[in-house]
Amino acid sequence: MATGADTVAGMRSLTSEELGSAAQQERRRRILDATIALASAGGFDAVQMRTVAEHADVALGTLYRYFPSKIHLLVSALGREFEQAVESLERKPVPGDTAADRVTYVLERTTRALQRDPNLTEALTRAFMFADASVADEIRVVATHVSRMLMRAMHDPVGAHRPDRAVRGRCRDRQGDRRRVAGQPRPVGHRTRLRGGRGEVDGGRGAAAAALTARPRDRRPRRR
Repeated sequence: MATGADTVAGMRSLTSEELGSAAQQERRRRILDATIALASAGGFDAVQMRTVAEHADVALGTLYRYFPSKIHLLVSALGREFEQAVESLERKPVPGDTAADRVTYVLERTTRALQRDPNLTEALTRAFMFADASVADEIRVVATHVSRMLMRAMHDPVGAHRPDRAVRGRCRDRQGDRRRVAGQPRPVGHRTRLRGGRGEVDGGRGAAAAALTARPRDRRPRRR
């Protein structure tokens, strides 16, 4: 008899790496493209599995085989958005004199890109916050891409120095701000546990939430 843990473990999206053929990878791309388009047009409620299947020109059963739920689908779409952001970021050096400056630049750049499409941002953020233990793998993908962005910023262009202390404090502050806004206590060790699943998603989830909820700040000239 299958246990609850087995059921959770079986509910996960198929990644590009797990799809053996170019046709399958193209099908997955079309599904995510349709999801982004629907979310951009109408927000979270506009993303319905049957509608996504129709727009992506795939059978409904095929869609559920690739993504077992709407939340899996939207969090996977969020992961792809961050993956594309990382690829764009890695094409040129990150501006900023210190690691803190560079992390601030990356977070604000990502936030501005998301805020240009409020419907899409609302859909992706709601899905990310609603995600339970069955979506742990998809959350880890998001966290991995966000961590890559932050690590890219925390080091200089040649990666010769260790991250500045200031940036570690700033990342912790942003995570703490997000939890205070949500009315949540700060977890011990800054870890968010997904109960009833296959383990826990670490502080990368908080970093991803910080990237989604950060607000660009006014830049003021520094005192000399």
